[in-house]
Amino acid sequence: MAFIVLALLLTGFLWFLHSFSAATTDVTNPARYAQILAQLHSQVDDPAITLAHFPPAIPPGANNVRFFYRPHFLQGGTILQLRCRLPATQVNQIAAATTAATRPTTQRADYGPVNFRDAANTGWADLPPDFQIYILGSKMDQFGAEWKYQYGIAISLQSNEVIYWLEN
Repeated sequence: MAFIVLALLLTGFLWFLHSFSAATTDVTNPARYAQILAQLHSQVDDPAITLAHFPPAIPPGANNVRFFYRPHFLQGGTILQLRCRLPATQVNQIAAATTAATRPTTQRADYGPVNFRDAANTGWADLPPDFQIYILGSKMDQFGAEWKYQYGIAISLQSNEVIYWLEN
């Protein structure tokens, strides 16, 4: 009997460790992008708005694709970024559509910090100056003290790169 109780406790503890690890592990495999994007539709605030700018799948013709997903855990928010190099015609179309919806910002203080993964997808870094940052939406928390979420697109016409991002 004691063996069964001990086995159940050990199994429960191992399950807890596995769940904790899965909930706090960053995902960088681009093959998981579409799956995670679909999963987020049931987890983020206003998904029809905050996720609408993300492509449903990695765009055809994309290369040098870098993906980063950090799931929401306890009080930490969700971070999702898809960065890729596209043919110039696609980047120009994305830039034209985005510019029609909003304008680029250089006033990051107005929107809080925007964190981007570095080009190697190994850490955080400021974007090169050739990127235009388009903040498509943001929302303060109920106290007006912290950003509840913000999302947008960063585009470099020089390097033909696009970064879709969400911090929720």
